[in-house]
Amino acid sequence: MLNEKFDRYSFILDQTAKKVKQFAQSSFTEKGFDITVDQWAVLKALYETDQLSQKN
Repeated sequence: MLNEKFDRYSFILDQTAKKVKQFAQSSFTEKGFDITVDQWAVLKALYETDQLSQKN
């Protein structure tokens, strides 16, 4: 029973994450940004972390 609840919530969470990513990607495209959500996430992490750069 507990495993079934976990599976259901895991599925719902996965579907929600996909919808959020789709929304973000469509927003990027609508605003003319030629970048994917995944590329943006990497660049954001690099920007927020002083020890990392695009050159490392």
